[in-house]
Amino acid sequence: MLSILQEAITNALRHSGASSIQVGFNDQPDFEIMVQDNGKGFSASSPSGGYGLENMRQRALEAGFQLDIFSQPTGTRISIRRKS
Repeated sequence: MLSILQEAITNALRHSGASSIQVGFNDQPDFEIMVQDNGKGFSASSPSGGYGLENMRQRALEAGFQLDIFSQPTGTRISIRRKS
């Protein structure tokens, strides 16, 4: 999970143009770690040219976590949760 978190933060720093990046977690009702920025967002349908998001998805799958990515023009939120 650490490598997923590192990739999410690195992507936000390199690509989002954000002035703020927040990292948080919840342990109720399920364990979840979130990374959220206030950057420019991206379109999931347009190729980025990199493998960062796909690597994150693969690592989450292999570790038994669910990775959700929500992006819009006002920022992106990455959520890593234990699969129910």
